[in-house]
Amino acid sequence: MIRRLAELRSSYTGETDSSVLPAISQGGQLLDPDERAQLLSTLAHNWVTRALGENSLPPLPARIRQAVLPDATTRDQRELESGILAAAGRAVNYLHLRRPADLLRPARVFRMVRSLPGDLVLHIEPPALAPLMLELMPRITADDVLGLPGLRARLHRRHVELYLVDTDPPATVLISNVSYRQWLAAMAFLDAAPLDGHSLDIFTEPCALTPQEATAITTGWRDSATIEILSALLRRIRLLGDALWTSVRVENDQVHVDWAGGATTPTVATGLIHPVVGLPGDEFDLSRDANAITIHDHSTETVLRLTRTHTPQASVLLDVATLDSRWDAYDRVLTRELPHGLHIIHGTPAEVHPG
Repeated sequence: MIRRLAELRSSYTGETDSSVLPAISQGGQLLDPDERAQLLSTLAHNWVTRALGENSLPPLPARIRQAVLPDATTRDQRELESGILAAAGRAVNYLHLRRPADLLRPARVFRMVRSLPGDLVLHIEPPALAPLMLELMPRITADDVLGLPGLRARLHRRHVELYLVDTDPPATVLISNVSYRQWLAAMAFLDAAPLDGHSLDIFTEPCALTPQEATAITTGWRDSATIEILSALLRRIRLLGDALWTSVRVENDQVHVDWAGGATTPTVATGLIHPVVGLPGDEFDLSRDANAITIHDHSTETVLRLTRTHTPQASVLLDVATLDSRWDAYDRVLTRELPHGLHIIHGTPAEVHPG
């Protein structure tokens, strides 16, 4: 059973055997014999009627599902994860226009996700770190807060910790396998040209929540019915397969997922309503038109529209000359020789001078 569940989970997360097998084994130890029997019965059962809003077996308790593929357990954690997924969709634009610009080149952000009950570990494509951080960084304008209000970051030896400063305990997402050089290149990307608004120093502690961020949060910036489904999508993002790019956006309380290449729309839609590792709800209606499949999740009253397309992501809002300067700065850091003795001071790479 462990091998079967590991293969099922990794088809959603992209995890390798070295990470998914221990996770499934540990989760299985939390279940009693009756729960394991119920899990096996669900796996063996034909659940196709879920696509039409009918469960032919009693839904699995959340405890069993969490043992196989955990979802975020707090609203704060879901808020952080949903913000990251939305920012990743916008980061695709920057990746498409990296010289030589090619709207048909792969512009992937996520390679693998590791779902834990308390937090989430992301493995991303190295070039995606820079535009992802640019889109996430809180920036204060005259009448708005851009980026993700409350986001802060800590740089560790081999990973970046993203967290929401106004949550207790802090909602946390880790970006794994980030070297000093990659981080410096990402910061050079951000610093190469002015950004809209005043950028907060999210890397130096303490960096308390600003009044503008607090206002943005309390006036509903994070108060969306789509937060739960966006968080769940991030934890299952590899269900799309080797898509060339993925865009997730919210329009009128509908979640739109567009991608090119990778898995077919029916494969993704049926995977998302799987009774063990699919979205957390238990009542779905699916409908199809010429271009997309729509999933109505009755548990959250959320509508999810899935579209596999050959149309490249639009990039008209980016200034190409400014973006070229950012990528030039990024590439210079990647190719230059770094000083010896580089270490971390308050989450920022710094050079150690002898004596």
